[in-house]
Amino acid sequence: MKRKLWIGGLILCMIGGLLAGCSSKTETPANGNSEFVYENDYVKLPEYKGLEYSDSLKEVTDEDVENRINEYLQANTGYEQITEGTAENGDTVNVSFTGTIDGETFDGGSADGSNITLGSGTFIEGFEDGIVGMSVGETKDVECTFPEDYGDEMLNGKDAVFSITLNYICGEQNQVPELNDEYVQSVSNAQTVDEYRELIREELVQSNEASFDANVRANLIAQIRDSAEFKEVPEDMVAEYKEQVLESYQGYADMFGLSYEDFVTDMLNTTEEDLDKTLDTEAENAVKDTLVFQAIAENENLEVTDTEFEEYLTEQATNYGYSSMDEYRTELEDNDQIEDAKAACLNEMVYDFIFDNAVYVEGSSEVETETEIQETENTETDSETSEEETMEESSGE
Repeated sequence: MKRKLWIGGLILCMIGGLLAGCSSKTETPANGNSEFVYENDYVKLPEYKGLEYSDSLKEVTDEDVENRINEYLQANTGYEQITEGTAENGDTVNVSFTGTIDGETFDGGSADGSNITLGSGTFIEGFEDGIVGMSVGETKDVECTFPEDYGDEMLNGKDAVFSITLNYICGEQNQVPELNDEYVQSVSNAQTVDEYRELIREELVQSNEASFDANVRANLIAQIRDSAEFKEVPEDMVAEYKEQVLESYQGYADMFGLSYEDFVTDMLNTTEEDLDKTLDTEAENAVKDTLVFQAIAENENLEVTDTEFEEYLTEQATNYGYSSMDEYRTELEDNDQIEDAKAACLNEMVYDFIFDNAVYVEGSSEVETETEIQETENTETDSETSEEETMEESSGE
C-alpha cells in the first residue's frame, strides 16, 4: 500500500489556519528550566535552541551483520528439495506454471516456484490431479475449466490450459538454506556472499540511523513540550488525530482479515479499553507537538518553498516505492493531500532546525524530560506501595 496516512500533517495543516495574534514574550516557565521566548493564542514556547541530547549513533559490527544474516536464514527455512521421483497424491510439490485462455495469458494465471499440496483442493478442479504422476523436471499441459461461480467475470466457466513444470518434490520441512552465492542471488540483488554482507551492513547502518533519529527526535520534542505552557489544546484536533489512528488500525484489521477486537488483542497485544486510554494521551501529545512546531515555524519565519517541497516529495517518493516524484505528486493531488504534504514538509523543516541547534552531550543516557521523570516517579511509587503491601501481608500472617 503506497498511500501514506497523513495524521500529523493533516492536523498541522488544520491548526495552521487557526493560529493568529502572535507576539514575543519573555517570562519564566512553571518548571523554571528556561524563559518563554515566544507565544501565540495556543502556546508559550520555552527556549528551543541549545537543547541537549546524549543518544549516539550505534556502530555496526561484523557480529551484527552475521546475526542479521542468520536471522534471515532462519526466516527462509523451507522444504528439503527432492529432485528425483514422481509426484503422488498428498505430496507437497514445488511447481511453476503459466495459464492461458484461448492462447492468451491472464492475470493471476502464472506463478514461479509455488508450493502445492496435491489433493488439498486449493486450485481449480483438474489442476492438482494433472500434477499427480509427473516426474521431477517434467513439463506438462493440463486442461482445466473454471467454475461458473469462480468470482471473476473474466474467468467464470472459461476453459484454460496450464503449462506446468514440476521443479521438485518437497521433503522434510524447516531446512535452513546454505549461505552461498546461489542463495544470496535468490533473495537479493547481490551476486556473491561478500556483496550480500555489504548489503546487510548498509541495511543495518540505515536502521541504526533511523533509530537514532527517532530517539533524538522524541527526546528533543518532549523537552520542548514539557517546558511549554499551553493556553488551549483544541479538543477537536485531539479527536481528529485519535479518529485517524483508529481508522488506520481498522484498515490493518481488514487487511489481515481480522475483526477490530482480534486485531487489537492479537496484533497490538492490548485491550480496546487500554488502547483507548493510550490513544487519549498520544493524541493530546501529538496535538501539543504540532502546536509547538507551528509556533516555532512562525517565530523563525520558516516556510516551504517550491524547491524544498520538490526535494521533500522526491525523498518521500523513493521511500514509498514510487517510480518518480511526479507519480507520487499526482496521487497526492488526486487524493487532495498536497496541503497535508506541505504541512508534513514544514514539520520536517522545524525538526531539522531544532536538531541543528541542539547540543550533543557525552553520557550513557538521554537527558530526562519532565514526562520521563514523572513516569519514573510513578514507577517508584508503585514499587514502594507494592513493597509496603507485601510487608503488611507478611506481618498479618
